[in-house]
Amino acid sequence: MAPWTPPANGSPCWIEIPVTNAERAKNFYSSVFSWTFMAVPEKTEAQLAAEEGSPCNETVAIFRYPDQSLGNLGGGLSLVSEEVMQRYKQADGSSNFSKKGGKPGITMYYMVADLDKSMEAIVANGGKKLSGEYPEGDHGKIMYAEDSEGNVLGIYKFVGAGC
Repeated sequence: MAPWTPPANGSPCWIEIPVTNAERAKNFYSSVFSWTFMAVPEKTEAQLAAEEGSPCNETVAIFRYPDQSLGNLGGGLSLVSEEVMQRYKQADGSSNFSKKGGKPGITMYYMVADLDKSMEAIVANGGKKLSGEYPEGDHGKIMYAEDSEGNVLGIYKFVGAGC
């Protein structure tokens, strides 16, 4: 597989799908949409320490679409516990970024050149900042926001290895 090339600023670059059963979800998406899955590289001690306290879920499988015209757009299945799923259903709003009363849903991440400037633009245009900056592995940083309609999104800055 060719190395990942970051897409243009503002382009979708990652899709996160919350799951409670990774094997069941992989079977579903591969059977229904012919997605292929790759193993997730193990994290180093430094990566684990840097991500402590992050609101990000653990990615358990990485997928790519069969349509090559989508380039390197893909995403991950992120493991969430049954407890977290129940919390969403109870709509208590604790430790989650979804709209109250809803189940956790798919999060689209968009490539940005500058996290802070992008977050300022989100807020200035009716959106809401939901998180500070978090490391995403050793290759990027992410922040979470709501758009003007209350949809959760992620913004992602690629920094290469060793961020």
